[in-house]
Amino acid sequence: MVGKMDEERVKLLSSDLLVAGEIYKVVKHEKKPIYFTKLVERLKDSPKPISRGTISRALERLHDLHIIKTDWVKINKQWVRSIAISGESEDFVKEIYEKFLK
Repeated sequence: MVGKMDEERVKLLSSDLLVAGEIYKVVKHEKKPIYFTKLVERLKDSPKPISRGTISRALERLHDLHIIKTDWVKINKQWVRSIAISGESEDFVKEIYEKFLK
């Protein structure tokens, strides 16, 4: 779930930016890895609920635009595709997070 936020401001964001903001929050502020299943669980109860399919398409677009990067990591004896914000997009996503999702 995205932190304390004004629901009206969150509804202004596209699904892509909401997904990117949640990835930024988990990786940078909570210092935890995030992967697809965990992202779906976190966003299903957000003020702007996002379906599994929409999250998948958002991740594809964010990856194509080089906003996110992925890497295979082992978590609890299981390999998952970890997602993070790419270095060159970090400032952009940080601004979105600070203004809309914090």
